[in-house]
Amino acid sequence: MVARRRNVGAMLLFLLAGVGCQNSSPATPAATLIRLAHSNSAPRLSGIISRLPNVTVEERTLPSGGSIAVLAELQDGAIDIGAATADVSYLSLVGRLGTEPPFKDLRAITVLGLNVVHLFVRADLSTKVTSVADLRGLKVNLGARTTGTALISQLSLKAAGVELSDIHAEFVPYASALRQLAAGTMDATFAVFDPESGNTDIHGARLIELDGASVERLRLQQPFVSRTLIPRATYPQQDKAIWTIGVDLLLVCRSSLDDDIVTRVLESYFAPPEHSGAPGLDRASTSIPLHPAAARFFRRRELSQ
Repeated sequence: MVARRRNVGAMLLFLLAGVGCQNSSPATPAATLIRLAHSNSAPRLSGIISRLPNVTVEERTLPSGGSIAVLAELQDGAIDIGAATADVSYLSLVGRLGTEPPFKDLRAITVLGLNVVHLFVRADLSTKVTSVADLRGLKVNLGARTTGTALISQLSLKAAGVELSDIHAEFVPYASALRQLAAGTMDATFAVFDPESGNTDIHGARLIELDGASVERLRLQQPFVSRTLIPRATYPQQDKAIWTIGVDLLLVCRSSLDDDIVTRVLESYFAPPEHSGAPGLDRASTSIPLHPAAARFFRRRELSQ
């Protein structure tokens, strides 16, 4: 009898302990830190990711901005997520960028949008410079060396038959080059960004069309380049629509980034008010492999439509 009472007492203590565990509040999980490279091309990205519950975003401004710098920091493990153009991302993946060994673990999360190539010239040169071929002999900014701008501008020159030795090349950020255009110390500058970003302060420069045979040659050589149209009046004194080229901007990460983080980032990015409706499959058409969680995300969206 005594033994039975002891057993019953032990069972009651066990059950009471279980009830106590059930009633206790669950421990709050530690916040997930996402190290994000600051991007002028995707300025809303930090705010969108910051909306995720239990996530802390540490936005880092890289000493030398641009796609090449972002991928270098990502490969070194200094950041977790960044934005890079499709052409630079592909070259990095296969080891043809010339700066690092092949970035075999590079993965895409989604296409953020189209980065559009702009060719601006000084206002007093706008009647003399009507194409890339007319840049010969001029002081031309090709963009900072660690950016996709520097890559696509040099490819555009080459497709038009213009060598670097044919121009006075500069490699500075386009914002600085636009100020130099206004001051008369620079003749032309390439710039790559989204025209819908609201960046319309071009310091009186004129926009030159990128079109014709040289663009078709470039597109044959560079499959990630596409034609696009900048609508009339996007910039001051732009009285007609301008044909140019563009390259997709990708949200990229390493293959080891946690599946849950990738899924939650996509759900937040494609949630209203930024986006209405399900994301199209063009958002999954990336130049490098998708992160597995991103591939599943877009597959579910495709099946749900």
